[in-house]
Amino acid sequence: MEISRKKITVWGGELKREAKLEVPEWEVLYRNRDRQDSFFTLNEELFSRHILMLGGSGSGKTNVFNLTMNQLRARNTENDIFIVFDTKGDFYRRFGKKEDIVLGNSREYRASSARWNLFDEVLSDGTAPEDYELNAKEMAASLFAGRGSETQPFFANAARDIFANVIIYFIRCAEENSERKKLLNNKKLIRFFRGADSKKYVEIFQRYADMKSLLSYIGDGTGGQALGVLGELKSMVNDCFIGVFQEDDQNGRFSIRNAVGEKGGKAIFIEYDLTVGEVLTPIYRLLIDLALKEALGRSEKEKGNVYLVLDELKLLPKLQHLDDALNFGRSMGVKVIAGLQSVNQLYDSYGQEKGTVIAGGFGTVFAFRTSDNASREYISGLFGRNVVSFQYTGIDRQPVKREREGYVVESWDQLALKKGQAVVGIADEPDPFVFQFEYMP
Repeated sequence: MEISRKKITVWGGELKREAKLEVPEWEVLYRNRDRQDSFFTLNEELFSRHILMLGGSGSGKTNVFNLTMNQLRARNTENDIFIVFDTKGDFYRRFGKKEDIVLGNSREYRASSARWNLFDEVLSDGTAPEDYELNAKEMAASLFAGRGSETQPFFANAARDIFANVIIYFIRCAEENSERKKLLNNKKLIRFFRGADSKKYVEIFQRYADMKSLLSYIGDGTGGQALGVLGELKSMVNDCFIGVFQEDDQNGRFSIRNAVGEKGGKAIFIEYDLTVGEVLTPIYRLLIDLALKEALGRSEKEKGNVYLVLDELKLLPKLQHLDDALNFGRSMGVKVIAGLQSVNQLYDSYGQEKGTVIAGGFGTVFAFRTSDNASREYISGLFGRNVVSFQYTGIDRQPVKREREGYVVESWDQLALKKGQAVVGIADEPDPFVFQFEYMP
């Protein structure tokens, strides 16, 4: 039986096999490796709708990240800033400039890394107590997220409250005595936590009326409750505040919120430390959330862009402000470019419903080859269903027509993709298309 090469879409969209799309005032041009007359462009408006690159390891995502970053950095202005979560160090090596900031704990970046200052983040909204106290509590909640037992959350929650209030205590002391401002750095804070016993906590919390309720967590310091709370506190401190994150700021005091506010055309490269794996995830997550918080707090009248480049979104689970950035960041100049190996990684981090909402917040999708069935089903569902008419010759050599209901992008379309090839769906464009991206050496 010979199937005719002629295939007609009767109803619904169609997966195109070529691309020639030029949008007004484009910023990034993608060329087809195999065809000179095939290309497409993206402009600032499309980037503000955000881009998701979905595909398995080795499918070609990193190459397209490089193509995108190379052109965006060549066009960025003093009103722009890039926040880059760099899991392999490739982006910093390729696109780092002298004026850029790198924040990395591994041996390769330790000497050149800026020294993050937690207090500068807490005080980034000013010295009014209602502002810095709220910031301290929000940051503490982020660092303790996921710690402790789900059935017995008391110890982690109590440790979180103590951590936040010690930060507030340090700031109050600096306000009362300007000489103590030199204590407002990570090194002094972490030294306190590692050296303080229950008596020291009792001493500082008795100084302020609004902190005395915290004494119920500690008692006389000898009971099992006190040991459990302080043990949880030291566990978080010892896990997260290691390497450059526990040092003073002699090599460059750094606040990511201040950097986002200042912009200056710089890029901030947050380097994932493979040697400690997920241990530092709470710090990385907090840094990205702080950057998003600052970006989302901008006035709609402010010029410039905040590009958030996340080549492995799965390594930043449960970002508090990600869905807000995707759904409301457009008018504030926030542009998210994220990579993901499987939609299940979103579902594992955020749950099925919220994970689906987050995935749907990306207006443009580059779907590379993946062996993950859930991801292929998501892409098929994303582009919807259609009805296709086929004509073939029957055994009696008479033409036969059949109609079949299926998907615009079938599972076999995705499995047939070659390395560097993707199904591209651009926001507001009616039909997706298959595209072979050129290679950037």
